[in-house]
Amino acid sequence: MSTLTRSYEAPFEKVFMSALDRAMLLLGDSGRKATYYHVEKTLGLKRNMWHKNPEAFVEALKQIFGPQGSRLLLNAIAKELLTQLDLKIQEKTVSLPELIRLAEQYTCGGEFN
Repeated sequence: MSTLTRSYEAPFEKVFMSALDRAMLLLGDSGRKATYYHVEKTLGLKRNMWHKNPEAFVEALKQIFGPQGSRLLLNAIAKELLTQLDLKIQEKTVSLPELIRLAEQYTCGGEFN
């Protein structure tokens, strides 16, 4: 894949939260809100900071939904993040924490490769 460089218009925090909100609608609105509550309690972080500790965020989802259930949500979050940034990669080639870091770097004008 070629290297992409771009400065994105929206701060990454907003892009991440938007992608997260859309992906978590798989659970319905009340399921999404309940999940956010439990993840916030598990991490001790507000939702707008979850992208700063993506490994802990992923582990919190695994604790709530188990390995199989969390995989569906993690894939949906990755897909939404890629869609919002108009990027094309094979989601399975990178972990969600790695994708979050790459996407944040990309939105700040860094390279995405």
